[in-house]
Amino acid sequence: MKIGLILIAIALSGLITGLAFATPLMLSELDVKPWIHHIQGPTADFEIEIIFANFTVLNPNEPTSEADDLSVKYQVWLNVTNPSGLGATLLDVNFAAAGEITAYSGPPLIGANSSGGWGWEAEGALVDDKWYNLTWVNGTYPFFDRDGNMEPSPFEIPWQTGYWMEGVQLYQRHVNGTIVATYLNMNGTWTDVTDRIVLEERDHGSGHSLKDVVADQLRIFQKYVPDASNASVVFDSDGNEIQVPSVIDVGNGTEVTVSVDSLSGTIYIQAGEGYFNNYWKPGESRIVLIEGSQKFGSWVNFNPVGVLSSGTITFKTITFNSADTDFWLGNNTVQDNWSYANELKTIELTKENNSYIYNMALVEKYKFSVDEWNAEVFLEPR
Repeated sequence: MKIGLILIAIALSGLITGLAFATPLMLSELDVKPWIHHIQGPTADFEIEIIFANFTVLNPNEPTSEADDLSVKYQVWLNVTNPSGLGATLLDVNFAAAGEITAYSGPPLIGANSSGGWGWEAEGALVDDKWYNLTWVNGTYPFFDRDGNMEPSPFEIPWQTGYWMEGVQLYQRHVNGTIVATYLNMNGTWTDVTDRIVLEERDHGSGHSLKDVVADQLRIFQKYVPDASNASVVFDSDGNEIQVPSVIDVGNGTEVTVSVDSLSGTIYIQAGEGYFNNYWKPGESRIVLIEGSQKFGSWVNFNPVGVLSSGTITFKTITFNSADTDFWLGNNTVQDNWSYANELKTIELTKENNSYIYNMALVEKYKFSVDEWNAEVFLEPR
């Protein structure tokens, strides 16, 4: 009997030990992506002005009812000045030309017959009087079908999933211009917390709505650029290779081929030492080149030739730069040293054969050349 009692005691001791090892991990034992605190630092506020533009219509007599039958080739010169006492690096230029462009502040302009939403991250959220500030990130923001039912997103991004983070992820869905629901990512599960959450007032920033777009381009200046021979490979700004899926299943047996330049008009300019110099010294002024072509076909509901021949067109130009100051302050704190410059400008166009030109007098007065990176324009008096 004593031997039996001893064996039972050993078994119970082993069970207790096993239970001890099965207790949940403490927060300090988790590999958690820390919340980064941002403070405002000094900035170099650029000044920008479009000084010349030329739009040439290719195949102008072809109807736009056939795909790829009409193109508009454009060249735009953007004068970029750094009036500040700090040097700064130009990171990108966002340009559009359209029949109508409207600027707005606050949440994105939402059509009367549309639905969608926007997501963001916050340091924490108060739900049912309970504070949440830690979550498991298990995918992208929620995806909804046309009936408003939440579905698994067809566009999962592998390197943006599968980790703990300090802070929370939030998402608001709108229908016909009205916010109808707020969702909180609760440890990998998007949960409807509408009317249960206390939200701080958010700065939605500003944006533009565009109608009858004739040209649209984003120019990104960075040292590492996508490999044109392999559309499935891109690099981040530090040179780390990222694999991009070439084919994505969007459901119902439909597959979409994706390349790194799927966003129409995205141009990468190799910049840095040995390449295009995208550093502006204090007081420096230079001319940045924006050029490309835009195709039109049966998918558009306007005539681009009609927009150009109307005599006026509106430009939207935004530059993004970072000032030459300390960014990382330690203790999970950074100081924001970046700034935007905006120009919204309606101009008159002069027709010359199949071209529509702004400021023809400039090229009549100056000869111009372009650098080897197709990024900068140089002027010389004639």
